[in-house]
Amino acid sequence: MAKAIHICCGVGGVGKTTAAAALAVGLARQGKRVAVMTIDPARRLADALGVELSNDPQPVRGVDGLWALMLDRKQTFDQVVRRYAPDGDTGDRLIANRYYNAVSTRLSGSQEYMAMEKLLALDEDPRFDTIVVDTPPTRHALDFLRAPERVRSVLDKRVLGAVVNPTGGGLFSRASKRVLGVVYKMAGDSVLSDLQEFFGLLGGLSQGFRDRGAKVRSLLEHAETLYWLVLGANDPGRDDAFEFLDTLKAEKLHIGGILVNRVTPTPNPDAVPDLPKPDGIDASLWSERLTALRTRHQETVTLAKTQELALSEVNLRSGPAPMLHIADRSEGVQDLSDLAEIGDAIVASIR
Repeated sequence: MAKAIHICCGVGGVGKTTAAAALAVGLARQGKRVAVMTIDPARRLADALGVELSNDPQPVRGVDGLWALMLDRKQTFDQVVRRYAPDGDTGDRLIANRYYNAVSTRLSGSQEYMAMEKLLALDEDPRFDTIVVDTPPTRHALDFLRAPERVRSVLDKRVLGAVVNPTGGGLFSRASKRVLGVVYKMAGDSVLSDLQEFFGLLGGLSQGFRDRGAKVRSLLEHAETLYWLVLGANDPGRDDAFEFLDTLKAEKLHIGGILVNRVTPTPNPDAVPDLPKPDGIDASLWSERLTALRTRHQETVTLAKTQELALSEVNLRSGPAPMLHIADRSEGVQDLSDLAEIGDAIVASIR
């Protein structure tokens, strides 16, 4: 039986990591054996989970059946290299190469790609029947879906071969000669040698990257994989959010629902009444306090109405997908009970 996978998506800064952690807690409370992968959680959230997060799953104290880990892009990349390398010496040489160290930490899309590699590793781990993924913070909700293909194209053996052997002819040979010529003039023969070694070693691993990439894509498309779009209540109607929903539909991926974070509860619309002045307070000071209270109340009413209007448009565009409002918490998530409260509500919306 395929494992259940829940992927929380969205741009950075909308509370995606908290939503993923809460969902994981809620699923574990339903008896699932859950691994949740977070991406650089806030210290308060890490404290709430009560575990020292690392690149390997650690049991969460206070929630039976829950493990948590924080993706380490470099460590995961190293593990992938050692897995694909034809022998230990090749893996060691590549990991020691200075250009590999730059690529493994700076290549655009590598964090998203490593998140998918870690997902595959968790899917192969018999300890878990459910996986929750907090996708890396991006400026665009679709970046994590596109990144694995971008990284695979960079690591394609045909492209690498043009750099390793620029005299061998082919489409890229002339451009490669020019690039390597500039590198040689700027840095000298030793740098060029290191660069060619890097591409040569990496080229031998490209088939492994492609094979694993196909497995990841199969996981992403599986019926047991659900996508949760996390939105911020103050800006839910972003174009990229709608594009993400359209892409899920076009690619026949399965949406679990929309989680709208930091929703302002609608207050009583009635104005603050003329409260009697307490003894010992100056009348003018009391009047100022009442005015400030009424102003704050009206601002809250206006904000709640603005959010409600924006969310109604999202609801129309999202179709049958359930939408869950997560109320704004001025103090943030403090402990496991807060995560459990949010997680139970999310789990209850799963059909």
